[in-house]
Amino acid sequence: MVSVSMLVLPNVGESAIALAERAAELTQRDALLQRKDREIALREAKIEKINFELARLKRWTYGAKSEAMNADQRRLFEETLAEDEAALRAQLERLRREAEAAAAAAGSRPKAPARQPPSQCTAGAPASRRASP
Repeated sequence: MVSVSMLVLPNVGESAIALAERAAELTQRDALLQRKDREIALREAKIEKINFELARLKRWTYGAKSEAMNADQRRLFEETLAEDEAALRAQLERLRREAEAAAAAAGSRPKAPARQPPSQCTAGAPASRRASP
């Protein structure tokens, strides 16, 4: 039989001290976290301010006034644009003629894909409406 004197009961005073120390530690950590949160918020505000200022300076430096073309640049741009457009039109016309020649050689015009009436179309329909194979 075990007597009451043999049982080791935890010391209530030691537990209370340990809990108080733990509470003090948690309070210190909370204060540290709050201080770091404030520092992060301040840094984010500074970054946002710097980004805003950078964007403003870029607009000021590279805005429409600094990118304006003089008369010679504009004339050169328009000539180049006209040449590019003419080359693209010629290429498009050449591709059309090649497609027509290929269709004539095949004996018929290219066929359009067969279309189903909307009542028979199953694209996008729920699986229950689709016909099983």
